[in-house]
Amino acid sequence: MARIHEPLSADGRRALRMPLVLGALALAATLCVPVAQYLDLSTPEDQGQRSLPVLVQGLEAQGRIPDQPDADRVADTRSLVAANILLRSGYLTRASVQTDPVTQRPLYALSLQPEVRGCASVPQDEAAGAQVQPPLPFHQAGDLAIAAVAVEKFNRHALHRTLEWALARATLALTGRLPELSLGPAQIRPSTVRRLVAAGVGGAAWRPLGQDDAALAQALGDECRALALATAVLATQACTDCPDPAAHALQAYGGQRPRTEAVVDYVPIVRTMAAMWQ
Repeated sequence: MARIHEPLSADGRRALRMPLVLGALALAATLCVPVAQYLDLSTPEDQGQRSLPVLVQGLEAQGRIPDQPDADRVADTRSLVAANILLRSGYLTRASVQTDPVTQRPLYALSLQPEVRGCASVPQDEAAGAQVQPPLPFHQAGDLAIAAVAVEKFNRHALHRTLEWALARATLALTGRLPELSLGPAQIRPSTVRRLVAAGVGGAAWRPLGQDDAALAQALGDECRALALATAVLATQACTDCPDPAAHALQAYGGQRPRTEAVVDYVPIVRTMAAMWQ
């Protein structure tokens, strides 16, 4: 006996509309073959040679042809982001921008406060045997530290800072120890400073920071001393056998962010900032 199928309900018909429309579009796409457009490659009679237009593009990968980055545009974008962060950092005495008459690209002139540069230095004992030689020179790490701390300040609002130190002070009062959190303008963990002190970095000036968490809290909360600590962290975290110690140090300081080809990324922005001031 033949089975009689009941007609679809209204809900069933509505559910089939989208698959049917998409199927019809897919079928139509296979039938829409573009007409080939051929260039006229004939050579004029009065010329022995003719230049032909050539399409230059990247090789296809996973169905897409990647855009070829414009190096000047990438550099200008990074400089724009870097300048905005530095202008809000409070580390500059003056800043200006003008257009290069030849390249028509922006030229930034930024002046760093001498006090800020002085803060980004690591104290060392005078005894020759006490000198610590880090993988990344302290003077180079200092410029990177100023830029990195400016980024940290840019990303932390007033409420964040207030709650951060409220928790730190409460924990210190109750337990006598600072919580293992990134603290202060430089966003450095207490354990990181203790490792620096144990390694002899900072000499006698920093030795109390490894013994007294109250003194450590004051150092982390003081922006000038935090810049010095950030300099030491970057200098000592750099690799000794890699092609780019500065980039390695910044990755470690920023929380091991994976390196990407993005225009606005942590490592290239910090390095751009460190190269901008006079």
